[in-house]
Amino acid sequence: MTTTETNLYNKTLFISLLTLLYIFPTNIYSQQAKFKASVGVSLSQIDNDGMSGYHKNGLTAGLATQFPFKKNMLWSIGIKYVNKGSKKIYGDMGQAIGGNGQWEIARLQYIDVPLTYTYIYKDKFYVSTGPVIGVLAGGNIEFTPFIKYDARDAFKRIDIAWNFSVAYNFSTNWLVQIVSQESIISANKNNNHSSVSRYAGYLNNNILIEVVRVFDSR
Repeated sequence: MTTTETNLYNKTLFISLLTLLYIFPTNIYSQQAKFKASVGVSLSQIDNDGMSGYHKNGLTAGLATQFPFKKNMLWSIGIKYVNKGSKKIYGDMGQAIGGNGQWEIARLQYIDVPLTYTYIYKDKFYVSTGPVIGVLAGGNIEFTPFIKYDARDAFKRIDIAWNFSVAYNFSTNWLVQIVSQESIISANKNNNHSSVSRYAGYLNNNILIEVVRVFDSR
């Protein structure tokens, strides 16, 4: 696939995701749909890269449409920007913990599309779960000493994950939410930059801490 074809594919995919977000739910539940916006921080790691621990900090922000399924139950579909990646941890003597010290940091930018089922308990506590499709929008990976390359040379463009979250409604239409996001497929291409197990590959794992604002559709 040429660069032009790849760019066209990415644009088409992005437009399709927006269509799902804003048209499909509201056409079915136009009288009951609500919208929500979220912003927060992302703590992340990449399994099997030798940089374990949620030491890569970043930002996350998103929009979603939610609609009722039953009393105290709802579905939502959204689009969210998430910083992902990993960061090297060094020991007291300067040696790298895990791996051979080649990697320092991986900075990845994803556009995620979560499809979420939520149960609401006593109008205060929200428990949610569901699949996530992530599209790698960009980023870079830095090696020691001072080698940098495009992350899209190492990772697949599409990542599949699963979300589990809990939220608390602390004020009218305002929530604080904690999300655990775990990859369930390999996010690693065959490339010359890594030597991890091809069976496991690289898996993006994130913890998101967000403030959420809910808006009525009317």
